[in-house]
Amino acid sequence: MAMSMEIFFSLQKIIMNKSAWIKAFSVAVLCVSFLSVQPAWGQRKSAYEKLDPARLAQTLRAFGMNELLAELVRSDKGADAKSAALLVQVRIAAAAKAEDQAGRDKLLDEAIVMLDKLVKATADAADDEAELQHYRFMLDRIVVEGITKTVPYIERLSYFQARPGDAVAVAKLTRSAVGLLDRLTAKLGMLHEEWADDEGRMVTGVLWRMEAFIQEVRYRGAWIRMYRAMVLPADSDERAMLLQQAITDVGDFADAEDNSSGEKFDSLLLSGMCARMFGEWRDASGFLKRAADKDARTGIRLKAYFETVVCFIDRKKFAEAQKAVGEFIKQAGLLPVQKVAVDRRAILLKNRLLEVRAEAVKKEDPAKSAKLLEESRKMLLDFVEKHPAYREQIMEIIVGKYEGADTKDLPPGIRVLVGVREFTKAVRKAAGEKAKTPDFTEAEKIFAEVLADKRSDDSGLVTALWYMGHIRNMQRINKEAARYFSRLAEKFPKDSRAKDSAMNAVSSLRGILTEKKTTAAAAGTEFVKQYAHCLEVLVNNWGEKDPKIRSYNYELGIQYDTLKRNDDAIAAFNKVDPNSELYLPSRSRILSLQAETLFDSTAPQETRQRLAVNLIRDLRSYCRRARKFASETADKDRRMQVLGWGARCDMVIAQIFKDVLNQPAQSVAHAEKVPRNWPEVTGLKRRSQEFIIRVLLEGGQTADAIAKLLKLVEQNPKGAERLIAKAIDQIHIRILRLEFRRDEQSKKKLADLRKAYRVFAEKLYKWASQSKLPAEQMYGFEQAMAIAYASSDNVEEVKKARNLFERLDKEKSSQVMNILGLARCLARLGKNIEAMKQYDRLINGLPRKSAQWWRAQLERLQFALRIYGHSDKGLESIRLQVRVLRGTDSKMGEYRELFDAIENKAREMLKTIGEKTGE
Repeated sequence: MAMSMEIFFSLQKIIMNKSAWIKAFSVAVLCVSFLSVQPAWGQRKSAYEKLDPARLAQTLRAFGMNELLAELVRSDKGADAKSAALLVQVRIAAAAKAEDQAGRDKLLDEAIVMLDKLVKATADAADDEAELQHYRFMLDRIVVEGITKTVPYIERLSYFQARPGDAVAVAKLTRSAVGLLDRLTAKLGMLHEEWADDEGRMVTGVLWRMEAFIQEVRYRGAWIRMYRAMVLPADSDERAMLLQQAITDVGDFADAEDNSSGEKFDSLLLSGMCARMFGEWRDASGFLKRAADKDARTGIRLKAYFETVVCFIDRKKFAEAQKAVGEFIKQAGLLPVQKVAVDRRAILLKNRLLEVRAEAVKKEDPAKSAKLLEESRKMLLDFVEKHPAYREQIMEIIVGKYEGADTKDLPPGIRVLVGVREFTKAVRKAAGEKAKTPDFTEAEKIFAEVLADKRSDDSGLVTALWYMGHIRNMQRINKEAARYFSRLAEKFPKDSRAKDSAMNAVSSLRGILTEKKTTAAAAGTEFVKQYAHCLEVLVNNWGEKDPKIRSYNYELGIQYDTLKRNDDAIAAFNKVDPNSELYLPSRSRILSLQAETLFDSTAPQETRQRLAVNLIRDLRSYCRRARKFASETADKDRRMQVLGWGARCDMVIAQIFKDVLNQPAQSVAHAEKVPRNWPEVTGLKRRSQEFIIRVLLEGGQTADAIAKLLKLVEQNPKGAERLIAKAIDQIHIRILRLEFRRDEQSKKKLADLRKAYRVFAEKLYKWASQSKLPAEQMYGFEQAMAIAYASSDNVEEVKKARNLFERLDKEKSSQVMNILGLARCLARLGKNIEAMKQYDRLINGLPRKSAQWWRAQLERLQFALRIYGHSDKGLESIRLQVRVLRGTDSKMGEYRELFDAIENKAREMLKTIGEKTGE
């Protein structure tokens, strides 16, 4: 016994702890197992056996321990009706919280099955109380089916939002409920006759409870009868009978002097609605007026005002109905409800009024009928825009009016609402089926129709873009998602969803990079262009006021840098807040980009030198600031980052000495000091040595340059071809820059560098051949030879260069040097049309407005002057292209003077052609 009591108190203690329900269940099972094997010691019951099952069930229900409650009901000990009834309440409560109707109906169907079992189990009642309990279960079962499960459909029917299947569902549910209700009413009638004169039952109060129960059955039954009448034909005899009986059944409640029953005003509302459907307008008006009493609940008064307007619409008294809508807004506006609740009902009344008017004139004036319908639809759409906070909720309600219709027959505005509903249905269905990706086939089709329809207004386009973006995200097609989101933000920046869309566009593309563990630059030029555009839209529209978004300027600057749009990158980095942790890296990149712009500049040498001196001052200042920050910060990772930025700026100083100030000795001396200035930065010594090799090469010291380069390769043979290819690439960039300089000093440097480069390329190629490098590693050396041959005065060598470039281009079709080299070789060999195709291909592949892009445009137009110089149309086209490019950027990438020279040359050639033709 002591052991039994100990187990019982352990169980009770655990039950009181809601978070430990699993443990409680385990202990309960142990208790049952233990007690089942105990000897019948004097036939005394244990404490557990003495527990009242109903009280235990109520405790479990109160603490939300529904799994334990279900287990109790399944066991013999908990197989009492009250415990099982609690499980029914659990299902009904869960149904009330269900998000979708299918889930809700499933739970209610389970409750009905349980109630059917309870009705059957209590059919053979042993006493009066048990018999009343039996009839209670019958009523509960009828109410769940005829009211609880039916109400959502009735709400839509009552507010003119019915979907095609709503009336059918109500008819099916209420047919069953009314049949059961009639049988229950008949049984209760016979029982009342049997008990009416029983004094014992009067004394115990059983009779009075039974009579109160009969009143409740009539009251609840009245609502079910009205619901059924709502979906029957207007001329149906059954409909008339149901409505009249419903009014009669609630008559005692409606005519009561006070609301002590709590159902007086509900009954008056029901009577008013029934009288309206019955066509008894005066009675309906009287009932509804009384239902709207100041003592009635707010919801009852609001519905009574609504039904008053419906009376006028049903009677087709349109002028009075219009006036009544105004009165509805006035009266309902005085109630303690949200304004949107009043506005929503008012708009539904107006919509219904227009639809009934349209139907009334449809035969005699189809055009007017169509106009009224269009006005009614627009009214709904305007309401959605007026209340954006309720967008999803209201669209879900409104769209039900058009569910099942062919979307092609609907206006774009209504069509987009149907699309939203299809989207929501797909998401809910996928959640219920635990599918990874919802099936958005129907939603996609509808949104695509909206985007393609010229009649679609801004609101429809915004909604379609918004949902298409989310659909693509959920389908993991993030690049397309970004396009939809970015288009919304760019075209409709004032929309409430524009800012979120811009953020979503950026996040979509970032998601790709995170998933693939790569960078935008590694993802390809097209990706970088799209990413930069999405960032542009975000920071240009919202960066000024939002500090968080302003920080995205750093990332935007990086993308511009990748695209070689130096001016745009500098502008973006300059917008980074000085107090931001991104300021130091931004400043480092600005200085590097300013140096790149200076290297590309075709300005007079004096100007470039003056700018170089100022830039060196800024670079040194940054280096001091970087060292100071690195010495003060406790963050080791941050410290190494800042030291790396400082080292990069220090190397830029060495390059300025070489490329702008023409001080190679000073350049080498500075480059040698850089690794000592930043000893913590790994790989810096090697970069310094590579730079010194290029200085030696440009200074004509080719043998020394090659010797040092090969020594580097010997120190680290792995990746030698990449190191040499990088050196070749940087030397080639230097050649390209010098090609567009007009001063004599630069022209001489170009000639000397080409000669040195030729020797450099030949010796490296010879070394590579002797080293028997694999074919894939020979790419850089062959490219170097092709570049050297392309500038030769020997036609055969130019042909060799063309053949090399053609082969290399097949290996790496997007390589700029290959396309440019091929274009130049073809031009020199007189293959003008083929050459022009390569120039066009080059321009289309380069980042727009980058230095390379401007140089390619310039070279293409210079070539065009040569091949179209005899054609007035060709020359006019050249002049037009120059003007278009000038409109793109007034500085024309620092090549304005050279473009102006092309335009002037074209003008002179046109003049000469005109003089020859006498025009």
